Amino acid sequence: MKLQRSGPKEQLCSLLWRALMTFPREKNDQCVSAALMKTHHLSLVGGPNPGENTRRVMRALASYSVWKEFSLKGKKGKSKSYMSLCTLVCKWTYSPSEGWDDTLWSAIGLEDLMENCYCKIGEQTCIPGTPVGRGLTAEAAADLGLRPGTAVAASLIDAHAGGLKVIGADVRGHQLPCEEQPVTSRLAVICGTSSCHMAVSTQPLFVPGVWGPYLSAMLPGLWLNGGGQSATGRLVDHVVNGHAASRQLKEQAEKSGKHVYSCLNLHLEHMSGDAAQPEQLTAGLHIWPDFHGNRSPLADQTSRGSVVGLTLSQTLDDLALLYLATLQAIALGTRHILDAMKEAGYDITTLFLCGGLSKNALFVQTHANTTGQCYWLPVVLSAEPEAVLLGAAVIGACASSDCGSIQP
Repeated sequence: MKLQRSGPKEQLCSLLWRALMTFPREKNDQCVSAALMKTHHLSLVGGPNPGENTRRVMRALASYSVWKEFSLKGKKGKSKSYMSLCTLVCKWTYSPSEGWDDTLWSAIGLEDLMENCYCKIGEQTCIPGTPVGRGLTAEAAADLGLRPGTAVAASLIDAHAGGLKVIGADVRGHQLPCEEQPVTSRLAVICGTSSCHMAVSTQPLFVPGVWGPYLSAMLPGLWLNGGGQSATGRLVDHVVNGHAASRQLKEQAEKSGKHVYSCLNLHLEHMSGDAAQPEQLTAGLHIWPDFHGNRSPLADQTSRGSVVGLTLSQTLDDLALLYLATLQAIALGTRHILDAMKEAGYDITTLFLCGGLSKNALFVQTHANTTGQCYWLPVVLSAEPEAVLLGAAVIGACASSDCGSIQP
């Protein structure tokens, strides 16, 4: 396998940067999707001709997608580009059953991308985990310190790799409601800087404000819906680091050898004392968490956050309460997404969490409390803390034939 970049590096990076800065910065992949889905904002990219700028940016995004996937040299020395259905279906206008939708490209003046069966974007589609070509070329193997011919798998987007790992988890013997049910009863929450909420169904379910349904984008033959929150871990950091007592908190954490959030969790325990419901500490403090817009289920990037119940006090107690209210607001956002998915036809019985925020015990407990009030959903954590890496390993094992399928 030889990784190739389509187009001059400097031009591609410049165009991508200018385009992506026009949208909420969730993750690079999500920003690329935003560029495809919100082309009316591309006129914000500078220059005397906004229409031409739109076309230039979209061409750069097409180049980005082809470069991101694999290009391998065939027997006659010709390169062949492969596109994973995960990227192709979630981030482009492609349907595995119906092929390309030409509407967008015609509307924005990029009809040339449709020429020769969209070969400029990619030539062959693959289910995630499919072995690509004949594996690593000698040149690529030398660069990576691996053996020539090492299997290469059609890729998954990072959050989708985490979703694959936790949705397919073996939970037999744990008396969970999803134990004797199909994977369609599970919701994977991949929570880090931002959060993604992923569920699959056997039939397409259209959920207002939630991306999808996407066929075979994560699991072959199943439809994927992906909700999300544009800022979760980033929001917690923003709230804590911007408070007047944050320096005191960091000094305390450094002296104790604990993480700042472990210190805050312990501080809240001391504040609550023997209270049966410590969440009542924030009865007079409320946060609307859309500091970076609302991705799901309102799908409103103009939405903004707010805090109600502030006083003039700026003590460590106040910081701890603001931190707790932020965790509660994020958890309520998950419940809002869950409400929309259930109303559209999903029958979710168990939540599976992974990602950096899932290592915060109070974050996990707050999610359990918030969703349990309405649905009595147990929350399951991965025994492997790096679930995204394990999901990537699963598709690698599938490509190398060590695993028969990525299906759970």
